[in-house]
Amino acid sequence: MRRRATVVGIAGVLVACGEPSLSADRDAVDVHVTVRTGSIMAPDSVRLGWTRLRVEETEGAHIVVVFRLPSATTSADVAAFVTALDTAPSTPSPGVAIGGPEVGALGDVIVNLTPGVYVLACV
Repeated sequence: MRRRATVVGIAGVLVACGEPSLSADRDAVDVHVTVRTGSIMAPDSVRLGWTRLRVEETEGAHIVVVFRLPSATTSADVAAFVTALDTAPSTPSPGVAIGGPEVGALGDVIVNLTPGVYVLACV
């Protein structure tokens, strides 16, 4: 069975599909994310399962967080979530913050991508 997860990085979409991997550290697939002021760039597809997001900041200091939204989320829902995220004192519903690297120009975090929609955002 093919399952999908979509990640939206303020300026891009990442689709995860295929069979999930089993071990967080040993089987994590590396996904490179580049952060510049005003944009987050990531590949447009990856597999489901444990994923190591390797974040490189090319300008400024950024805190990148991965937010999971429900599978049925539409592009209009994503736009509304990103708008709400910009001014909300906490994660707006229905989003769930699942982690992100927080320090330095280089960082990584391992997250489990399950079917759903994901937003990468600098907070």
